[in-house]
Amino acid sequence: MASKAGLPYNFLMWLPMLVALLGSFVLLLVKPMYILGAEAEMDDDDDVIKKDKSMFFLATLLLFTSICLSVWKTVDPYGNKGVAWPGVALLGHSLLLLLMNCALFIARAQSDED
Repeated sequence: MASKAGLPYNFLMWLPMLVALLGSFVLLLVKPMYILGAEAEMDDDDDVIKKDKSMFFLATLLLFTSICLSVWKTVDPYGNKGVAWPGVALLGHSLLLLLMNCALFIARAQSDED
């Protein structure tokens, strides 16, 4: 679609997805019970809990940065050309990755409770 609009499809178009995937991988390294404050297995070291909370913050920061990058790439090249579909697809893709990570985190939290 980008080639039909006469715009180059370069690395910056891949950047929102790559940042969101990096955030997804970081989020998979976090134990949900440390973030939600479940008291069942809080016998771990405080440094481990702080590390997981820091990684959770980094993961959410990366996921929301992905959305900001998608908005930037939607407005900048495609908003000026009048062809918005490739930019909207970038934004939709980032939002779907964010929702997928939220659902995965909730599912992991529920499976850890059992």
